[in-house]
Amino acid sequence: YKSLGFKEVYLIPNFVNSKEYLYPENIDEFIVLFLARIEKQKGIDLLPEIIEKVLSKNKEIKFYIAGSGRKYYENILRKLENKYPNNVKYFGFIDENTKKELLSKSSLFLAPSRFETGMPTLSVGEALVSGTPFLGSNIVSFRDLINIYDKKFGWIVNNYDPDSFANKILEIYNYWKNNKDEYFELRKYISNRARELFDIDKVVDKFEKVFLKN
Repeated sequence: YKSLGFKEVYLIPNFVNSKEYLYPENIDEFIVLFLARIEKQKGIDLLPEIIEKVLSKNKEIKFYIAGSGRKYYENILRKLENKYPNNVKYFGFIDENTKKELLSKSSLFLAPSRFETGMPTLSVGEALVSGTPFLGSNIVSFRDLINIYDKKFGWIVNNYDPDSFANKILEIYNYWKNNKDEYFELRKYISNRARELFDIDKVVDKFEKVFLKN
């Protein structure tokens, strides 16, 4: 709209009440967290193959999955949990306290969504204020989050190929394994930066500027 000559254009992000969320916890495990409705829109159909491909090459990575939805996919997740009891944990629906604990402990937030509205999406915003970078699909919400706000927030995979997600997870794991202190510093930076940008108090200030202008 600005390129078309409109002057009164404001970009107002979604907000998170970050005071309710924990700061990142430094643990000696690499946990990939999927936290969403168990629906195709969220990329759940890709998740089993991503997990299989990752664990075929690396049994040190753990996958925590939380959410409820389509029973077909829930059953697949339970089978994966039985197949890889040391690597896959399917929690089903979780309460707020459990969600916040998982977000603070996780190393990477996996978001292979096909469509999202708002920026950041609620789940990714919650992950960021908890100090968890995200790995997302190449959709507008995720591209803009990185390109407009901060490139350190995460990574984007260009297509919906499970191999691409799996390879990126393995790459990020190798970086974490060889640079654990540096990775935790990144997580602390992400948490502080996201709280600066997306905390409810900061976003309310932006709304006030818009409605009180002139």
